[in-house]
Parts: sequence; structure tokens; C-alpha cells
Amino acid sequence: MIERRQSERKPVAALVYLCAAGQRFRRCKASDLSAGGTFIELEPFALRRGRKVQLVFVLAAGATIKLHRLQAVVARVTRTGAGMSLHSKLPRRRVGIMP
Repeated sequence: MIERRQSERKPVAALVYLCAAGQRFRRCKASDLSAGGTFIELEPFALRRGRKVQLVFVLAAGATIKLHRLQAVVARVTRTGAGMSLHSKLPRRRVGIMP
């Protein structure tokens, strides 16, 4: 099978809250993470490919806890979870001629 990912996946065990429009936040676990996506382990519920979701990663550094919010799109759904394509809120750099 040919790998289509542009960046390497790293195994993680991060707490994530997932919210799809019209639903409540669900506590989940991210099992891998790359620059462009993540796999979220979750119980099956009404989550379809192409659906936009909000992910809130809970990051602990000692006694400090930080929340990192990201927009994502469901790329695939399995019986054990869902693969997400991450969308950064950072501005995209424009390529072209400056006036």
C-alpha cells in the first residue's frame, strides 16, 4: 500500500475533546499525530467523512494545562475512531509579486 501522507505520524496519548456541529463535546484520545492530521479514538456516533469538527487538545506541562483548539475535517471513519485532517488558523503565506 502506498503511503499518501506528507508528514510522518508520531504516536501520542493526548486527551482531546471533539465537537461536531449540533452535538456536545466528547472526551476522546488522540493516538497519533502529524503536521496535517491525527487519529482520534472514539466510540461510534454520527460522524461522517467530510464533516467539520472542532478539536480541543489538552496539553499538560508540569502544573500548567493549556488548551489548543483546531478545526478539522473527518477524513475517514473506522470502528475504533476517525482520522482527521487538521486545519491551522495560522494565516497562509501568499506567493506572488508584491506591489
